[in-house]
Amino acid sequence: MNDIVRREEKIERLQRFQSLKAGAYWKATEDITEEAINAGDTLLLMSIRWVDNQAHTIILRAHPRHFDEYVIIEVEGPDGKLQKNHKRMVEHRFLVQDFLNKFEFEPNHTQIRQTEIASVHAEIHALQQVMDDAMTKPEIMKAIVDTQLAADEENEIKKLDGKIEKPLLPAVFDEVVPVVTGTVQNALSMGGEAPSMDVMKQALNREKRIAVIQTKWLENQKQQINNIIKKLMPYFNEMPAAALAMSEDVREHVDKLESGIKSMLLYTGEHVEIVPVKKGKSASSDIPLTLVQKKLIVEEELAVWADIDEWFDFRSENLFFKALNEHPELVTQIFPSERCVLVMAMTNHDVNYGEPWSNEENNKRNRRVFLMVRDGENIYQVFSPVESHLGSSRLFPARDEGEAIFRGLDGSQIKFDDVAYTDRLKGFDLRALHYKRFLILICGLDHRERHCCK
Repeated sequence: MNDIVRREEKIERLQRFQSLKAGAYWKATEDITEEAINAGDTLLLMSIRWVDNQAHTIILRAHPRHFDEYVIIEVEGPDGKLQKNHKRMVEHRFLVQDFLNKFEFEPNHTQIRQTEIASVHAEIHALQQVMDDAMTKPEIMKAIVDTQLAADEENEIKKLDGKIEKPLLPAVFDEVVPVVTGTVQNALSMGGEAPSMDVMKQALNREKRIAVIQTKWLENQKQQINNIIKKLMPYFNEMPAAALAMSEDVREHVDKLESGIKSMLLYTGEHVEIVPVKKGKSASSDIPLTLVQKKLIVEEELAVWADIDEWFDFRSENLFFKALNEHPELVTQIFPSERCVLVMAMTNHDVNYGEPWSNEENNKRNRRVFLMVRDGENIYQVFSPVESHLGSSRLFPARDEGEAIFRGLDGSQIKFDDVAYTDRLKGFDLRALHYKRFLILICGLDHRERHCCK
């Protein structure tokens, strides 16, 4: 029988999975110069931007050591040369794959932050100890003063080409100081020959300079301590920011629900104001509904049919309604068909009401956009409660409006693999929702007010 027993190695496969979630901390595995991130920096994941249910962009909060500060970074320009740029350290954005290549999940973030905060406290304690030593140990303060006096005298020599007063000898200075800084009785009790006025003046000036040096040094130390104390604030502010980031999914879900409810209320007509302008016979149901894209201005449309002065504003709408009832030609001028919907505003220029507050509030009402709906001889004014509708420039989008959202400042196209893509996509979705709500509003009017829009 063979004594040799074959043993197969037992192989264990260990894998670790970490889901992407806002509110977690991730550590940089390499230096990222263009973002001023050092290898080992532990950063808070603030937000995840999604596209078609896939993570697209990761947003990290800048490290507390330089949060909301400007730093100088060197990046390679188009010509291959290094360029210095200023970057405000608030957040960092990465495409998801780039992020996963450069960061790893950091479970010990609490201990890391505590160590960093302790380091800042140590800086504060060190400066406080220096101040305490200087206040309690005269030889330390004397060394500080002597160093600064020597530097000041050297600067004076350079400025005056060496033509300065000869400084007092230390022994003379020690004798004169009690005279110029003490009482008359102390000066008389010292006896001996009284110092000259020039010597006393020189000693007094030197004493003043010493007092100024001491004061400036203490103020400088105090300012340094205050500056370091300010470094602690971003660490403390990061804590509530992390708690808020952890609730991102819930907040986004609530926002979607609220948006849906607002659209539903728009359909049901809640807070939608309908003002009858003219009553009459409805149009035939076989006439197609016309939607006019361009926003019309009441002041311009009414100019031929009514007396208009420089004070024409939102208070003049009754004049507009009266003209619509009296002049069928004005109705035809504004509405291209018997079944028609368009947007209007009273004026497109500011009126001076004499006071800043009145100017702002009243001109806002002058530019407020409303719907005008025609059904044969029936005309209605409709006010939407949607904020974006009140300043709309058209009823439905222009041909290139969607594409323009995805253009950069230099005219370049922002593509899917750009970190700015999700911001532009969000803007596109908001713009699309703006126009969709116009359609929801019109559809609700059609279903609720059959006599208005059949």
